[in-house]
Amino acid sequence: MFQPVASESGQYRIRVQGTVDTSWADRMHGMTIVVSRELEPAATTTLTGVLADQNVLEDVLTTLYNLGLPLLSVDYLADAS
Repeated sequence: MFQPVASESGQYRIRVQGTVDTSWADRMHGMTIVVSRELEPAATTTLTGVLADQNVLEDVLTTLYNLGLPLLSVDYLADAS
């Protein structure tokens, strides 16, 4: 079982309801952005990637919150090292 450490990098998957344009990848710290429209009209966006630490994770989550996108899930996938 993976146990994230606040000061270490890790790979994350974040899902939100709504769409995040791929042009926001830099603002999302380089995470890969994939929009799924399978459940029209409620599209979902999945962001995956390595984040430097949990402060960066908090920044991404705050940005999504400020965009008004409901958070569906946050998964810690693996240690980035």
